[in-house]
Amino acid sequence: MAMSFSANVRDVSIQGIGLFGEQAFAVGTSFVVKSGPNGIAPPIELTAHLRHATMLADGRWLLGCRFSRHLTIEDFERLG
Repeated sequence: MAMSFSANVRDVSIQGIGLFGEQAFAVGTSFVVKSGPNGIAPPIELTAHLRHATMLADGRWLLGCRFSRHLTIEDFERLG
């Protein structure tokens, strides 16, 4: 079952996303991407699977995730 939470985006590619989060999750955890900074949802449901979590010096976590599918141009336009 996928879960959702709020995080800040570090970087994004067609294959994955790097997030700054306030908590760690177990590797393999799945997240549903509901929207980007502009609040618009992707055209087709998008899931990200956690590949690694690294604690940063400021106490936040860098979460490296791989998407369930490659992003399209429309995904990038909607996610910002």
